Amino acid sequence: MSIGNYYERVRILHKGRAYHVTLARTEEELQQAHALEVACFSESLALSMVELRKVMERGVVFLLRDPDSGEVVGESQLLLHATPNLPLGPGQAHCFGTAVREDHRDRGLSTVLYKAEELVARDWRVNNLVLTVQALNTASLRTRMNFGFRVNGFVFTSMFGDWPKGARLMMTKSLVEEPWPFEVDALLERLDDGRIRTLESPPRHPYPDEVAVSLGKQPDRATHELIDGLLLDGYLGTGVLTDRDDRRFAQSGPLLTLSRCGAAPPAPKLQRQPHVQTEYDTLREVVVNHVPFCTTLNRYNAINEVSQRHIGNVDTMASSDEYRAFVSALKNEGVRTVTAGAIGRQGTSAMFTRDPAFVIDDTLVIGHMANPIRRHESQAYRRMARQLNVLDLSDLHNVHVEGGDIVLLDEKRVAVGLGQRTNEAAIERLVSVFPNRHFIPVKHEKLHLDVIFTLMGKGIALISRENIDSDFLQFLERDNGFRFVEADQSEWATLACNVVVLRDRCVLAVRQNVVTNERIRAAGVEVVEVDIPNLIKQGGGPRCMTCPIWRGK
Repeated sequence: MSIGNYYERVRILHKGRAYHVTLARTEEELQQAHALEVACFSESLALSMVELRKVMERGVVFLLRDPDSGEVVGESQLLLHATPNLPLGPGQAHCFGTAVREDHRDRGLSTVLYKAEELVARDWRVNNLVLTVQALNTASLRTRMNFGFRVNGFVFTSMFGDWPKGARLMMTKSLVEEPWPFEVDALLERLDDGRIRTLESPPRHPYPDEVAVSLGKQPDRATHELIDGLLLDGYLGTGVLTDRDDRRFAQSGPLLTLSRCGAAPPAPKLQRQPHVQTEYDTLREVVVNHVPFCTTLNRYNAINEVSQRHIGNVDTMASSDEYRAFVSALKNEGVRTVTAGAIGRQGTSAMFTRDPAFVIDDTLVIGHMANPIRRHESQAYRRMARQLNVLDLSDLHNVHVEGGDIVLLDEKRVAVGLGQRTNEAAIERLVSVFPNRHFIPVKHEKLHLDVIFTLMGKGIALISRENIDSDFLQFLERDNGFRFVEADQSEWATLACNVVVLRDRCVLAVRQNVVTNERIRAAGVEVVEVDIPNLIKQGGGPRCMTCPIWRGK
C-alpha cells in the first residue's frame, strides 16, 4: 500500500501561517509534480515518471498548491523504503530535490516542504534524513543547513551528468541528536580573528577544530577532492557563507566551513567582562544557546512537574521556530546574544542557559548541576570563561547550585532558593566568596525559585503566592517596601512567573499568560511578549533561557 494512503494532507505551520501540503495519490498528480520538476531542474535532472511512481509506492510525493488557483507551486519527495537502485540504512529516509515555481520563490515554501518531509519521517520513526546536493548549489546547501542538515560525505554519480554536476555532497539530518551549530555571525567572527583557517590543501596534524574551503565561482575537481579528503579525515560540513553574509564572498565565492567530529563547539567571545549587580539594570549581553532541532520530552529528560505533564506532546519543529523568535525578541530590544556552545543530549536542548551559571557582581559562577544528564552544559561555560573572573563550583560534588535559584534583589542582597536543585552548602560557599553580599535563603518545593518569584524592576516582584515562603514576602514588603504582582494560579504551569527583566520595569514574558501579563501592565510594568507555547512545555520560560552576562544602567 502506498504511504500516501495513510495521509490525505499534512498541516504545516511556518512563520505564523498554516499550509496544507497534499500527498500525490493519482497519476495526474504525479504528472503535475513531474512538470514542475522539469521546469525547475531540466528534463535530464528531474525524476522521471517511472521514478516518481516508485517513490510514491515506497515513500511520499508532496504537493504544495497555491491557495487561490489550486495550481501546484511546490513539490518534493521522500523515500521511506529502499529500492533496488537506492538502498537505505536502518532508520534512514532519502529526500530528493525540492522544486518551487519561479514566481513563488523567496516565500519560504521550500521550508514548508522540508517540514512536511520531517513530519512524515518522524511519524514513521525515521532517525536520519539523507540527501545529496551539488556543491555549487549553495542556496540549497544553506537552506538545508538552516534546517539542521550537515555535510557528511561526498559521492560522484553519472546520473546527474559529467563533472562537476555529477559531484554531490551528502547531507544528513539526525532526528534524535542535535547537530553542530551553524551561526553566521559567530562564523564570521572566527574567520576574522583567525580561529578558522581557509585551506587550499589538506591540513597537517594536529588537525584544527574548524577549517574552511572556498567553493569559488564554480567548485573544480581539486576543491571537491579537498572537501572529500576532509570528510574522510573526520570533518563535518557545518556552515556555508555567501555574499549575503559578507561582500567579500562576492569576489571569492561561497565558503564551506567544516568542523572536526568530536570537538566541542567553540566558545563565544564576550563583548565585555561579566557585570551584573541587580536583576533590573538594563540587559546588555546575555548567553542563550543554539537553535534546537531535536527537542523531545520523555521520562528521562522531563525536568519538573510542568514538563512531566507534556511527555510526548512537544512539536519539535515548532520549538525550533519559537526559539529563533525568542532570540530575535531579545535582539530587537538591543540585547547582544552569545551562544553557550552546549549541544543537547538525549532529547534535551541545552536551551536553559540560566541553570549552569550566573553572574554576581563581576564574577561568573559556574555551578555543579544536580541532574547528571545536564552537567556537560557547565563545561560549555568553562570553555567560555577561560579569561574571565570565575568561581567554578562544577567539580564540588557536595555543592549544588543553579542559576534559577539566584535572584539579585539589589546591589547588596541575593535571594537563594533552597529547593530541588540548590543546597545549603552552596550558600555557605557563596557567603565565603562574596563577603559584601547578604544571602537570604528561601525554602521552596519547586525546581527553581524563579518559577515562583522574579523581580520586574526595583522594588517590584512577580510572585506565585501559593508557592512562596510567606515570611520571605513579609520581610521584603514590611522592611524593604517591595510591591508584589500575583501571577494567576491557572497560568503557573505556563511559567507566568518566569519573566526576564530587559530594563527597570520592562520584562520579556510568555504571550500565553494573558491574565498575568495584564496584571503586570496594570502595575506599571511594560511587557514584551514572546509566543513560545512548545518551549514552555520543557519546564522553563524566558528567564530560564537567558544567562545575563552584562547589565548596565
